[in-house]
Amino acid sequence: MYIYIANILLSTIFFKLSDYFRSRICLTIAVLLPVSVAGLRDTWIGTDIAVYAADTYSHAASSSSFFALLSQFSNQPPGFLLLTWIVSRLGQNLFWVYLATLQLICIIPIYITLKYLVGKYTWLGMCAYLILIFPSSLNMMKQCIAVCIVFSSLIFIKKRNFKLFLLTILLAFTMHQTAILFIVIYPLYLYIGSQKIDKVIKYLSLGALTFIFIFSLIIYYREFITILADTRDTYTYIADRMNSNTFNQTNLLILLYMIILHLFFIREGNYKKNNITGLFFTAEYLSILGWCAEFLSLIAAGLSRIGLYGQIFNCLYLVLLAKILPKRTAIILQSIYVILALYTSFHLIINGQNQIYPYSSRLLGI
Repeated sequence: MYIYIANILLSTIFFKLSDYFRSRICLTIAVLLPVSVAGLRDTWIGTDIAVYAADTYSHAASSSSFFALLSQFSNQPPGFLLLTWIVSRLGQNLFWVYLATLQLICIIPIYITLKYLVGKYTWLGMCAYLILIFPSSLNMMKQCIAVCIVFSSLIFIKKRNFKLFLLTILLAFTMHQTAILFIVIYPLYLYIGSQKIDKVIKYLSLGALTFIFIFSLIIYYREFITILADTRDTYTYIADRMNSNTFNQTNLLILLYMIILHLFFIREGNYKKNNITGLFFTAEYLSILGWCAEFLSLIAAGLSRIGLYGQIFNCLYLVLLAKILPKRTAIILQSIYVILALYTSFHLIINGQNQIYPYSSRLLGI
């Protein structure tokens, strides 16, 4: 576990130094730390390496062209195959470079998006990524790339550029098919940020939307995954294990904490209204939705994969608390959040989620 703790601590420190001193060297170190942890890990760290990554890379390295690879692995997302084929040009014996690249492709859109939206507080959002998303990225590689690309669509949402937003979602779709579900983020942002809609109506409608979304996932998730499993081999693993329960109640801690935060601290007249208010409440809503899906994996195992798209917005939610609340209050609430997130994440890792514990690396000698 110490390698994951050191990764979070050291990388966050260097991200902080990068923000404070505007140092590219510190930024490079901050990025290379998690990239190295991901790239240099043994191939049993994360079940999806054995499920598809190792085999795909091996065939890509020996494939004469991308189109030959595409015809051979027609069941894989084309964007992910293209990325695999490009990296495989380096050679078949450089699988660790491939794993490192997959992590780098996750980090880059997260960092750029946070830098654009929050500036000097980027380090805090990256800390949230390292705690909440990084462990999953060692296993669900394709999906985490898609999740991070979906997150980057916030740049174009903020600019009100629907065409580029749509292209971003489609790019994420080429990495993992579930990304298409989150095309709703754009209209959701416009609705939440609208000043013309009565507050009570907005709360009631969002509550109803949440209920419908969660209820539909619970009822139809099995059918959704089964249909995908018929056309995509990577979903067969989930379909075969839908009756198993990997749920952990520690996920409930952050969900309850965020609800308490909203009810007692983020209410009318108690927060700063500015140009990021709509963005904050969008991030808050999607984060809560993500934790709801994670919580309800008790009923429908595998919902956590959908919830991951919501959890990524915790990276922005945590930072924007400082933008809408008094500084001292924000620091206290953010600190409690980070503690709960650390406890939740480490508890899940130790109990086998994503099968990334204990960490080992023959290349590093550990």
